[in-house]
Amino acid sequence: MSAADSRYQQLRTHLAYLKLTAAAEALPAHLDGAMKAKATHTEFLEQLLAVEVTAVEARRHAGLLRFANFPAPWRLDDFDFTAQPSVDPALLRELATCRYAEDASDTFTMVLFDKGREVHRIRGAQPLASLKAAFEFLAKKFLTCGFEI
Repeated sequence: MSAADSRYQQLRTHLAYLKLTAAAEALPAHLDGAMKAKATHTEFLEQLLAVEVTAVEARRHAGLLRFANFPAPWRLDDFDFTAQPSVDPALLRELATCRYAEDASDTFTMVLFDKGREVHRIRGAQPLASLKAAFEFLAKKFLTCGFEI
């Protein structure tokens, strides 16, 4: 066993001890690539750590999705607009961009109806007490909501 082999094994052991599994798996390919490209030590280390960072971000994102306990990974593209023709696809896609948050504009008006009669109208800029009162009213009366954007 040569000195290079023992250093390689020692490096893999260090990566395993530090629980950098993605970097340990990518090590042989990145070593070969760095030798062929004559990359500096800093460039090689940055490339190897970038692999580990990507893997950690993917694991963290998957964990957050699991923690959120979503029933299924539905996306906006999965929504069937033909089943609910009252939903405007262009408006829904516009809202999905969250541009309204960047503009800091009033984002919604909620209209509460009781037996076809408008009971309460809430704008996004109204105080919290008004919103709380409207939602309490909703809970008591089991009203349906119509949203105007």
